[in-house]
Amino acid sequence: LPRYRETALVSRAMEGMIDNGYVQGILAGNALAVHDLEGALFHTALGQDIYTQIPQPQGHYNHLDVINLARQSGSIPQFIQDHNIQDGIIYSCVTHHVPIVLAGSIRDDGPLPEVYADAYQGAYAMRSLVRGATTVICLATMLHTIAAGNMTPSFRVLPDGTVRPVYLYAVDADEFVVFWRICSNLS
Repeated sequence: LPRYRETALVSRAMEGMIDNGYVQGILAGNALAVHDLEGALFHTALGQDIYTQIPQPQGHYNHLDVINLARQSGSIPQFIQDHNIQDGIIYSCVTHHVPIVLAGSIRDDGPLPEVYADAYQGAYAMRSLVRGATTVICLATMLHTIAAGNMTPSFRVLPDGTVRPVYLYAVDADEFVVFWRICSNLS
Protein backbone atom coordinates (compact mmCIF):
# COMPACT_ATOMS: atom_id res chain seq x y z
CA LEU A 1 0.00 0.00 0.00
CA PRO A 2 1.19 3.55 -0.58
CA ARG A 3 2.47 5.16 2.63
CA TYR A 4 -0.33 7.74 2.92
CA ARG A 5 -3.09 5.25 2.24
CA GLU A 6 -1.57 3.00 4.88
CA THR A 7 -1.56 5.97 7.25
CA ALA A 8 -5.26 6.54 6.56
CA LEU A 9 -5.98 2.86 7.27
CA VAL A 10 -4.00 2.96 10.52
CA SER A 11 -5.90 6.08 11.53
CA ARG A 12 -9.20 4.27 10.89
CA ALA A 13 -8.02 1.32 13.01
CA MET A 14 -7.11 3.65 15.88
CA GLU A 15 -10.49 5.39 15.55
CA GLY A 16 -12.14 1.98 15.87
CA MET A 17 -10.23 1.26 19.08
CA ILE A 18 -11.29 4.63 20.51
CA ASP A 19 -14.91 4.27 19.33
CA ASN A 20 -15.16 0.83 20.95
CA GLY A 21 -13.83 1.93 24.33
CA TYR A 22 -10.35 0.39 24.22
CA VAL A 23 -8.52 3.73 24.60
CA GLN A 24 -8.72 5.77 27.79
CA GLY A 25 -6.14 8.41 26.87
CA ILE A 26 -3.79 9.63 24.15
CA LEU A 27 -0.32 11.09 24.71
CA ALA A 28 1.04 12.73 21.59
CA GLY A 29 2.61 15.82 20.12
CA ASN A 30 1.27 18.68 18.07
CA ALA A 31 2.01 16.82 14.83
CA LEU A 32 -0.37 13.90 15.44
CA ALA A 33 -3.28 16.23 16.05
CA VAL A 34 -2.43 18.63 13.21
CA HIS A 35 -1.94 15.95 10.58
CA ASP A 36 -4.95 13.97 11.75
CA LEU A 37 -7.14 17.08 11.51
CA GLU A 38 -5.56 17.91 8.12
CA GLY A 39 -6.58 14.46 6.91
CA ALA A 40 -10.11 14.93 8.20
CA LEU A 41 -10.57 18.44 6.75
CA PHE A 42 -8.60 18.33 3.49
CA HIS A 43 -8.05 14.56 2.97
CA THR A 44 -4.32 15.27 2.74
CA ALA A 45 -1.19 14.46 4.72
CA LEU A 46 1.50 17.08 4.25
CA GLY A 47 -0.33 18.19 1.14
CA GLN A 48 -0.69 14.80 -0.55
CA ASP A 49 -4.04 13.06 -0.95
CA ILE A 50 -4.16 10.39 1.76
CA TYR A 51 -5.58 7.78 -0.60
CA THR A 52 -3.91 8.45 -3.96
CA GLN A 53 -0.68 10.13 -2.79
CA ILE A 54 -1.18 12.80 -5.46
CA PRO A 55 0.17 16.18 -4.35
CA GLN A 56 -2.56 18.79 -4.09
CA PRO A 57 -2.09 22.37 -5.35
CA GLN A 58 -0.70 24.45 -2.47
CA GLY A 59 -1.30 21.38 -0.29
CA HIS A 60 1.95 21.84 1.59
CA TYR A 61 0.21 24.73 3.39
CA ASN A 62 -2.74 22.59 4.55
CA HIS A 63 -1.29 21.78 7.96
CA LEU A 64 -0.66 25.49 8.59
CA ASP A 65 -4.21 26.27 7.50
CA VAL A 66 -5.50 23.70 10.01
CA ILE A 67 -3.45 25.26 12.81
CA ASN A 68 -4.69 28.76 11.96
CA LEU A 69 -8.32 27.63 11.69
CA ALA A 70 -8.10 25.77 15.01
CA ARG A 71 -6.56 28.80 16.70
CA GLN A 72 -9.38 30.95 15.26
CA SER A 73 -11.90 28.48 16.68
CA GLY A 74 -10.17 28.67 20.06
CA SER A 75 -10.05 24.93 20.77
CA ILE A 76 -9.88 21.59 19.00
CA PRO A 77 -13.49 20.63 19.93
CA GLN A 78 -14.75 23.97 18.59
CA PHE A 79 -12.68 23.51 15.40
CA ILE A 80 -14.28 20.08 14.91
CA GLN A 81 -17.72 21.63 15.29
CA ASP A 82 -16.97 24.74 13.18
CA HIS A 83 -15.61 22.70 10.27
CA ASN A 84 -17.95 19.71 10.51
CA ILE A 85 -15.13 17.20 11.04
CA GLN A 86 -16.59 13.68 10.98
CA ASP A 87 -13.59 11.37 11.30
CA GLY A 88 -10.06 10.97 12.59
CA ILE A 89 -8.32 10.03 15.80
CA ILE A 90 -8.80 13.45 17.37
CA TYR A 91 -12.49 13.53 16.34
CA SER A 92 -13.03 10.14 18.02
CA CYS A 93 -11.26 11.28 21.19
CA VAL A 94 -13.33 14.46 21.39
CA THR A 95 -16.59 12.62 20.60
CA HIS A 96 -15.97 9.94 23.25
CA HIS A 97 -14.40 12.29 25.83
CA VAL A 98 -11.06 10.46 25.73
CA PRO A 99 -8.39 12.72 27.28
CA ILE A 100 -5.67 13.91 24.92
CA VAL A 101 -2.38 15.27 26.20
CA LEU A 102 -0.51 17.08 23.43
CA ALA A 103 3.01 17.97 24.51
CA GLY A 104 4.76 20.46 22.27
CA SER A 105 8.35 21.08 21.30
CA ILE A 106 10.36 24.03 20.05
CA ARG A 107 10.04 22.61 16.52
CA ASP A 108 6.23 22.74 16.38
CA ASP A 109 4.32 24.74 13.81
CA GLY A 110 1.60 26.69 15.55
CA PRO A 111 0.88 24.96 17.84
CA LEU A 112 -2.76 23.97 18.26
CA PRO A 113 -4.60 25.61 21.19
CA GLU A 114 -4.48 22.61 23.57
CA VAL A 115 -0.77 21.86 23.09
CA TYR A 116 1.36 22.24 26.21
CA ALA A 117 4.16 24.56 25.14
CA ASP A 118 5.83 24.29 28.56
CA ALA A 119 7.68 20.96 28.76
CA TYR A 120 7.19 20.68 32.53
CA GLN A 121 3.43 21.23 32.29
CA GLY A 122 3.24 18.74 29.42
CA ALA A 123 5.19 16.11 31.37
CA TYR A 124 2.99 16.65 34.44
CA ALA A 125 -0.17 16.20 32.34
CA MET A 126 1.28 13.05 30.76
CA ARG A 127 2.23 11.61 34.17
CA SER A 128 -1.23 12.37 35.51
CA LEU A 129 -2.83 10.37 32.71
CA VAL A 130 -0.32 7.50 32.83
CA ARG A 131 -0.74 6.97 36.60
CA GLY A 132 -4.13 5.37 36.03
CA ALA A 133 -2.99 3.10 33.20
CA THR A 134 -2.93 -0.68 33.27
CA THR A 135 -1.56 -1.01 29.74
CA VAL A 136 0.40 1.52 27.69
CA ILE A 137 0.83 1.02 23.94
CA CYS A 138 3.44 3.25 22.34
CA LEU A 139 3.06 3.77 18.60
CA ALA A 140 5.46 5.55 16.26
CA THR A 141 7.84 8.19 17.55
CA MET A 142 10.84 7.19 19.58
CA LEU A 143 10.87 10.34 21.71
CA HIS A 144 7.26 10.00 22.85
CA THR A 145 7.77 6.28 23.50
CA ILE A 146 10.81 6.94 25.67
CA ALA A 147 9.04 9.77 27.52
CA ALA A 148 5.94 7.65 28.16
CA GLY A 149 8.08 4.69 29.18
CA ASN A 150 10.07 6.76 31.64
CA MET A 151 6.97 8.02 33.42
CA THR A 152 5.02 4.75 33.41
CA PRO A 153 5.15 2.92 36.74
CA SER A 154 5.92 -0.80 36.60
CA PHE A 155 2.91 -1.63 38.79
CA ARG A 156 -0.34 -0.20 40.17
CA VAL A 157 -2.07 -0.75 43.46
CA LEU A 158 -5.78 -1.03 42.77
CA PRO A 159 -8.39 0.39 45.21
CA ASP A 160 -8.91 -3.08 46.72
CA GLY A 161 -5.17 -3.38 47.50
CA THR A 162 -4.38 -5.74 44.64
CA VAL A 163 -1.01 -5.11 43.03
CA ARG A 164 -0.94 -5.61 39.29
CA PRO A 165 1.72 -4.98 36.67
CA VAL A 166 1.44 -2.18 34.14
CA TYR A 167 2.14 -3.54 30.67
CA LEU A 168 4.05 -1.39 28.21
CA TYR A 169 4.16 -2.32 24.53
CA ALA A 170 6.22 -0.43 21.97
CA VAL A 171 5.39 -0.68 18.27
CA ASP A 172 8.25 1.02 16.46
CA ALA A 173 10.59 0.37 13.57
CA ASP A 174 13.56 0.81 15.90
CA GLU A 175 14.23 -1.84 18.52
CA PHE A 176 16.49 0.66 20.31
CA VAL A 177 13.40 2.18 21.94
CA VAL A 178 12.53 -1.00 23.83
CA PHE A 179 16.18 -1.81 24.57
CA TRP A 180 16.69 1.69 25.95
CA ARG A 181 13.64 1.32 28.20
CA ILE A 182 14.88 -2.02 29.55
CA CYS A 183 18.38 -0.67 30.22
CA SER A 184 17.06 2.44 31.96
CA ASN A 185 15.10 0.22 34.34
CA LEU A 186 18.22 -1.79 35.19
CA SER A 187 20.25 1.22 36.25
